[in-house]
Amino acid sequence: MSLRQFCNEYPVLHVSLSLFVASLLHWLFAIDGVHGPVFVLATGLGFYFILRYGIRMLSPIAGGFLSGFMLQRLIIGHETLPQIFILSLTQTLVLITTLYLGYYLIAKFHLRNNKSLITVLGLFLPIAFFISLYGGFFNAFFYAAVHGDFSVFLSYFLLNTLGKFSSLGLMVPFLYMSHHDKSLQSIFRWRYRQLLFFGYVTVFSGFAYWIMQGALGFNYQRHLYLTLIFFIVGSFFLTYRWLLGQVLLLLLLFRIVIYPAGIAGLFDHMAEVSMFFLYVYITAFIAMLLKRYLAVRFDQNRKLKGTNAALDRTLDYINRFLKLSKDILIDSKHYEVYAKETFDIVSSMVPSAKAVFGYFDVKGNLEMGYALKYPIKRIPLFYELHDSRLLRQDDFYFIHDIEHELTRRYKTAMEDEKIAFKSHARLYLVYRFEPERLFIIGIDFDTRARQIHDGDIKRLEKFTELLNKLFLKQNLTKQGLLLKDDIILSFVRTLDFYDHYTKGHSEEVAYLAKNLAMAFKLDEAALNKIYWGGLLHDIGKLGVDYNILNKPGRLNASEYEHIKTHVTHSYELLKVSDALKDIAEIVYDHHEWYDGSGYPKGASGKTISLGGRILAVADAVATMSDDRPYRSRLNDQVIIKELNRYSGSQFDPQVTTRMIRLIKNGILDRLKKA
Repeated sequence: MSLRQFCNEYPVLHVSLSLFVASLLHWLFAIDGVHGPVFVLATGLGFYFILRYGIRMLSPIAGGFLSGFMLQRLIIGHETLPQIFILSLTQTLVLITTLYLGYYLIAKFHLRNNKSLITVLGLFLPIAFFISLYGGFFNAFFYAAVHGDFSVFLSYFLLNTLGKFSSLGLMVPFLYMSHHDKSLQSIFRWRYRQLLFFGYVTVFSGFAYWIMQGALGFNYQRHLYLTLIFFIVGSFFLTYRWLLGQVLLLLLLFRIVIYPAGIAGLFDHMAEVSMFFLYVYITAFIAMLLKRYLAVRFDQNRKLKGTNAALDRTLDYINRFLKLSKDILIDSKHYEVYAKETFDIVSSMVPSAKAVFGYFDVKGNLEMGYALKYPIKRIPLFYELHDSRLLRQDDFYFIHDIEHELTRRYKTAMEDEKIAFKSHARLYLVYRFEPERLFIIGIDFDTRARQIHDGDIKRLEKFTELLNKLFLKQNLTKQGLLLKDDIILSFVRTLDFYDHYTKGHSEEVAYLAKNLAMAFKLDEAALNKIYWGGLLHDIGKLGVDYNILNKPGRLNASEYEHIKTHVTHSYELLKVSDALKDIAEIVYDHHEWYDGSGYPKGASGKTISLGGRILAVADAVATMSDDRPYRSRLNDQVIIKELNRYSGSQFDPQVTTRMIRLIKNGILDRLKKA
């Protein structure tokens, strides 16, 4: 687990440990051991955590403070055990109340979620100064009271106030900005930037130590300019956290150089100390603001370039798509021509992809077609991630986490493949050139990619949908005879010869179903589907045993169950054709009952398709209005009575009402004359 993952997974533990270490290192920035801190590291870090996680983190912050302060004082050994406990506890209480006061003021001025750096700094620094005065006063008071020496109160108060304000003013803005950090390294993409970075840090460290050799006597203006130059140059190389590291290094060196002065000596040079912190503030904030300005401007330029590039890609995509659609609808080219052009268009639409490849699935047999950025015969996880069953159902399949998908499918990790294969996600697009020949394009996305652009994904999904509609239309044109009346009727009349008892029944059901559907004001396409469903609803009887189907007497239970399989046979026969899939669903539902007691699915209510509910009523009325070997046809009044009897149980009440209205208007008379 990386450090970042640990911090996100266990924030309480992360906060406690961080503040324990910060409190333990308190002496690094203190004068004369634990006395007179010129930079209170724990205050700045604690306030940052309060801003980031909220007031719920006060308890782990207090725990980190107290344990760190006590261990630090035990190691240094300047006080007795009672003094160590009392000072550590009071120091912790002062820090906690200081942080709580600051959090209250931040919330009052709505700064926590404010993205404007100028607004945050403009209001944050006065708040930081106010709570530093508060914390510095109580720290100095308790320290003087415990030691019984109020002569050091003023110097300790000034040093504590300065230390708290320095840590709040320098640490919190840098840590706050680090969440919005866009490192300029990634923008410039310089070669040897690691070497440049190392050289910069080395020169800066040497320079900082050199100026600290005369810390209390150097020319502040001259060194201010030199330090300013280093901070500005560092803005190009460093993130906000590294810039904060520069500040801490300067402060640490300053503390080492002035250590011999002690509290009293430091108090004599308070003007120089204040000036030192002043120029650190100025240079650090100028560097932070400059970095923010440059990052925003470069980001804007990059977005503008990206927008222009995306616009060019969009225009190219539109032109190529129009040409391809024209070829599909007008010309009759070989499927490989379409496959190559489709592959080229898709490849141009995803410039962020690590690699793209295309292949054919012919009845489950895979044939490699094209590859971009992959060796065509060595596409990683080619067979392992392919799923013929899934890809025959869906046109768009996205594997967001390849490693998880492999583990799910194969239970054990494929270590050799995963080492060689660095992609994180794979997208499959399925193009249905022919019913039994799929062209599949796979797109791999690199693990290092920050994100997969949603706009690209949506465009690919829409492109795939439109192209498949064009290929469906082309296939229907090629085999359009399948939908012509004479071909459909030839299937139906074949069934009539097979089932002696139902001659003409399917045509009657189709006629009634279409008229019934018209009462629901459906569009022409829906009316046609219901009409063809009526014609083909019993086509599955061709798969039923001939002797059982035409048995003159009553059927026993097993024979009746066998007859019921004709619905599934009908569905299986029809669904293999893309053009008849919707019709297959209607046919599949026509023996379902509205109360759920029908077959084969046991569906109920509106979960049954409207076409299926219409077909169920039309089928029953056509059957009742026909002569059968076991009874004569029923008259209109009896049929209406039966419909009312089974309305709400076998039949949809709304469909039943409309059917009764049609019967009263003489549709059955017209049916027999047709």
